[in-house]
Amino acid sequence: MTSSPTGKTWSAFIPYLETRFPYIEHEDTPQVLDNVAQYLCDNWPRKTSDKPGNPFIHHRDNSACVTYSLPGALKDRIENAAIVTAVAFLLDDATESEWTLAETKQLVGRLSGLVLGTATPIPENQYEVVLANVFSRFRATDKPSHPALGLKHCQETIRLIKTGAKKTNRIHLSNLDSLEAYIEYRYTDAGVWWTYSLICWAHDLALSQYIQDDPDMRAVEAIGGRHGLLVNDLFSYDVEVNAAKRNFKSGVDSTIVNAIPVVMKEKSLNEENAVKFISSYIHQLEDEFLEMEAKLNAKYSGDDQRICEQYVTAMKHCYGGNLEWSRRCLRYHPASE
Repeated sequence: MTSSPTGKTWSAFIPYLETRFPYIEHEDTPQVLDNVAQYLCDNWPRKTSDKPGNPFIHHRDNSACVTYSLPGALKDRIENAAIVTAVAFLLDDATESEWTLAETKQLVGRLSGLVLGTATPIPENQYEVVLANVFSRFRATDKPSHPALGLKHCQETIRLIKTGAKKTNRIHLSNLDSLEAYIEYRYTDAGVWWTYSLICWAHDLALSQYIQDDPDMRAVEAIGGRHGLLVNDLFSYDVEVNAAKRNFKSGVDSTIVNAIPVVMKEKSLNEENAVKFISSYIHQLEDEFLEMEAKLNAKYSGDDQRICEQYVTAMKHCYGGNLEWSRRCLRYHPASE
């Protein structure tokens, strides 16, 4: 078992998850994290409702998710991949608890135009200025006669943020009767397809349509997505529970969006055994992923095999890095700051 940081009340026993997925940090990690944190400190507005603590450290911590997860990203793209990920975390926090409903509706209403470059940001609205600036960098990498990977990521970002902002759709997630139903909803809500579009952009990796449509490729993407969101659920659970308790004492409704309560209900398990069930399932998913990887490598040849292998390897790195980041990050372990 991992031990909890001093002064922290854990809501579940989180095992030290062994993984068969590799963990490799990007070679430019220190400089990338400092650059991203400084950019956001200089440009992302601070509010009194923001999380306590040093914003530079928090921005660095959020962007580290990418340097852990995309070690093979191109050197001229890793920094923007880290910025967009940190911004996604900031937007998730803001729409979840920091912004009023009116503020959220205003941004969501203008989101598509800001991200796609069809709307000009309001100069005094620094949130809009940052969004327009960051996503213009993605679109700028798209060239005529080449797959528009930057535009694809912009489109997935719009889908991710609009889905996450719909709180009414999320409120009953932890009351679902099956883990399967919970996971199916969270593929979009938790950013699985967003992550794959970022992997492709960061590696400048364009898959042929027939490879994208291959049922085996879709299966390995789904398996990897399950791994990532369940790992995040395990490590974020105590933070969610403690936040819900604080909100309850303050008379504020709060929703825990996590697989652990779903498994407790579906399998009639207590909290600790639900964690063990999910941990075992994560290991099962790794076995399934590696089996599908071998099947895909045997199916293709030439350039198709090379691209397929590169993509699946990037996924493997992504989920190995996500697990290691989840173990260490301040986002899930705030008492360790």
